[in-house]
Amino acid sequence: KRDDVALVDTNHNGKNKRYQLLGGSSPASIGKFVFDPYLLVLSEVQKELVRVTDYASDALVLRLASHRTVSKLHELNSDDIGNTAVTAISLMFMRCRLYAVNSRETNWWVRASLSYMSLLWFTSFHNHRAVGSYAITMLPNKRNMWLETIAVLFLTARDDVSRTRGLTSECNEHFYGMIRTVMNEFNVMQLIRLIDKTQIRLDAIFKGDLTMSRSNATLKGYSATFPEFMKCMKEEASAAEYCGPVHVNLERPAVAQLWSNVHRIIENTNTLMKPFLALFGVDEHNGMSPLLSRPTNSPDDLKALTEEFFRPPPKDKRDYTPGSSDVTSDIIDDGANTTGAAEDEDASDGTGNADSIAATVTKLVSNFISEQQQQEEDEKNNEEDDNESEKDSAVEHFYDSGTSIESGEQVYAELKKMCGSTSISEMSGSAMNIMQLLELGRSEGDKGSTGFDSKVKSFQQRWFRARGPTIQNDEKKQAPTEEDASSIYIERDSLISLTCKRGKASSVEYYRVLAFFTKHYKKWYPSYDPQRFL
Repeated sequence: KRDDVALVDTNHNGKNKRYQLLGGSSPASIGKFVFDPYLLVLSEVQKELVRVTDYASDALVLRLASHRTVSKLHELNSDDIGNTAVTAISLMFMRCRLYAVNSRETNWWVRASLSYMSLLWFTSFHNHRAVGSYAITMLPNKRNMWLETIAVLFLTARDDVSRTRGLTSECNEHFYGMIRTVMNEFNVMQLIRLIDKTQIRLDAIFKGDLTMSRSNATLKGYSATFPEFMKCMKEEASAAEYCGPVHVNLERPAVAQLWSNVHRIIENTNTLMKPFLALFGVDEHNGMSPLLSRPTNSPDDLKALTEEFFRPPPKDKRDYTPGSSDVTSDIIDDGANTTGAAEDEDASDGTGNADSIAATVTKLVSNFISEQQQQEEDEKNNEEDDNESEKDSAVEHFYDSGTSIESGEQVYAELKKMCGSTSISEMSGSAMNIMQLLELGRSEGDKGSTGFDSKVKSFQQRWFRARGPTIQNDEKKQAPTEEDASSIYIERDSLISLTCKRGKASSVEYYRVLAFFTKHYKKWYPSYDPQRFL
């Protein structure tokens, strides 16, 4: 047992969880339903929020897990009520988790409850192995969230902790990002000079009441949330009404002094979440979180659960084994089954001659140039499109909906109301109401800034820029031929039958196609281009 705890940057867990939900490496399923990323495409959520190019930006996660996104899901009125509810609630709990750590005006028990509720939700997702790999994609992220939540539970109960955001590693990342805006690469001698320059800038920010950048500046990476972070740091760090009730005597074990309050949060939240998860088909035999299926009556019980959660998971015989060829697939279309194997006419014979190597290199360079052209086109469209969303991205209040302590209590009250629902069809509407309470604020205008940002082209953009006008998607489309009309295509809602062999036994399993994924920056994301696969 230790009296010290490490609280990582919760924004990192949010960015990691985003790909676990959106990515096509493995499905994100809970109970009887699945997080359906293609619903975001059908809801016309901005492409930059789903197919991410700026991986360091915390603001993109907040714009994805926002009231606007959940409202679009709700207005879509999809027939997939369960999948829509799981998608909306997952985004809501992602936002609640960030709110619990980063908000400024929230009671300690609201912070602890929101963080723990989101942990119960995400640790109830199934563990799936990535296609062609033994790695379980979501498990590392679950473990990081587990450790973060334990830290939040014990820290918020202390009477000397009012803002958990100042206890994370976010300040280090913003400091590093601020230095990188001045000089991308530097040695030790240059770092010493940069620290002096940075200190002058910080003095201007705190003493001169200057903002970090102009409100119309397009900030990326860590800089996207830097103005809001500095605004939070400039305010008074101590607020007794936001602190916990326990005064920790450092001469005695801190865990024993804090446990009664932590245990009360755990028990109350478990009582709410267990019937709520049961609506989605989650039980002890179908992915229920260990924190719900096992009692935690003492710190030793919590420690034992943590140690067990970090052990290698048991092997699941249903998982896909890399290199196996025991699965054959048929497509069912209008009641007709068609079987067959497609052969690659350009398959390599394994000799690896010079011509094939040269062709491979040429193909890689061409693909790279195409990606750069597409990236420039996307950036241009993002700058011109959706002026309203640009206003949403240039905010200073990411985490606080109101100016009073009651705002966090309203969020918790709505969560309790949602957990008491008896119908899944009501969930997406409840998630939308909760997101409205966590709505983004608006920027306050310019006071004069200390920003170093400027619009320049990167090395890759200078050398691999597009030459001439690009061909529009409409020009690329061709009229359907007779062969297309007679062919069978895989589309969303197509039904696939798979003959699966497990040892000597074989069975026919049926799967419904939900989404198509294409590779984007070496990761699989939902495709925004309307296409069919033969």
